[in-house]
Amino acid sequence: MIDKLILISFLTISFNCVNMRLPKVGPAGPQGTQGIQGPIGAKGEQGLNGEKGIPGKGFSTQMLSNINTLLNQSNNEEIVDISAYSFGIAPRITGFIYLSNYGNLYTYENKNPKVLGDKIEFKSNVNKANNFISISRTAYGDDVKQFFTISTKSGETYVSEDLISWKTSPRIQFDK
Repeated sequence: MIDKLILISFLTISFNCVNMRLPKVGPAGPQGTQGIQGPIGAKGEQGLNGEKGIPGKGFSTQMLSNINTLLNQSNNEEIVDISAYSFGIAPRITGFIYLSNYGNLYTYENKNPKVLGDKIEFKSNVNKANNFISISRTAYGDDVKQFFTISTKSGETYVSEDLISWKTSPRIQFDK
């Protein structure tokens, strides 16, 4: 008797499952109204192989002459070196730092990444020596961090991260 009950239950369940009909799919209805636009996503990172810009043009002889005229104040101060540098956070802007033989630094800062600046301003003085000869910049991390090195004819070197505070670095020892 139990066998018959199990068999009847099994057949009833199987029959009901087999006879179960799938719903019919009809034609598509009309398109609904457009939903609300979601928030704008964060800007993605620029790839390492972005488009190169057009080559820049150097300063004219007239502009360099004007800079030197500005600096010459009967003390024979003159520009001895120029370096590009970056400032600002977003976007990074380029400027130029001019070093005089007296250790004075003057900046020419662009207004934004596409527009050149229109004035040169005194930035700082490294020290009161008058034999400075070069300035260079090292940057890493997409110009987020930069270091400046200045040297004199006699081998003294100075370093800075901000063009304001200068620290003495090891002196270059010339073999004679």
